Amino acid sequence: TRRKHSQQKKEQEAVPKARDLINTDIGNMSDLEFKMTILKVIAGLEKGMEDIRETLSRDIKALSGEIKELKSNQVEIKKAINEVQSKMEALTARINEAEERISDIEDQMTENKEAEQKRDKQLLDH
Repeated sequence: TRRKHSQQKKEQEAVPKARDLINTDIGNMSDLEFKMTILKVIAGLEKGMEDIRETLSRDIKALSGEIKELKSNQVEIKKAINEVQSKMEALTARINEAEERISDIEDQMTENKEAEQKRDKQLLDH
């Protein structure tokens, strides 16, 4: 890796930067020097673009993994919500059933009380 790093550093130093080219009197360059300089700039641009592609590729892979995880989490959340809804519906049904039973018992108690009062009144009248 040291050799590779050293080689990359040499390549970077050999590639002229745009600001260096501004200060270069290309009129005094030979045709060969000019062509070599342009080729080095193009090579530097290609390297820069490749670095950008690699970075974007890594970022896209990372984002893709995160999206998959989010989708998985979303599915789990939907399942949990459906389960809660189902349990709430069952609980609501049981509450309604209990309220109906209570109402029936209250009605029966009222009927029994009215029947008892009627019977008591009949007993008093005789």
